[in-house]
Amino acid sequence: LNNDIMVASQSSAANAQCGKELYHHIKNGGTTVTWTKQDYELCMAYCKIEFAETMAEIERCYGNIAPRKQLIMLLQHLNYDYAAIGRVLDINSDSVRKNIARITPLTK
Repeated sequence: LNNDIMVASQSSAANAQCGKELYHHIKNGGTTVTWTKQDYELCMAYCKIEFAETMAEIERCYGNIAPRKQLIMLLQHLNYDYAAIGRVLDINSDSVRKNIARITPLTK
């Protein structure tokens, strides 16, 4: 059991470090164009620690949305405009606006 706990702890630390690196990649002007679903999940797991209050608010407002959509909402809450979010996702700003419009709040 102790060995399993240690392996899980090391895995969690590695995942947190990977998520941090992914977040800093986009923060430094990188895109998510080559990201897999797991990359989004790792990044958002890190962001749930780094931006705990904001991520909790996003979950309260929108429920359990996909990690990519969580990232879009986080970037919007961090005052990224549609063009900046578009650069991160490698899509145009109109597509960003449409993506945000499709993310339905739990309460209106």
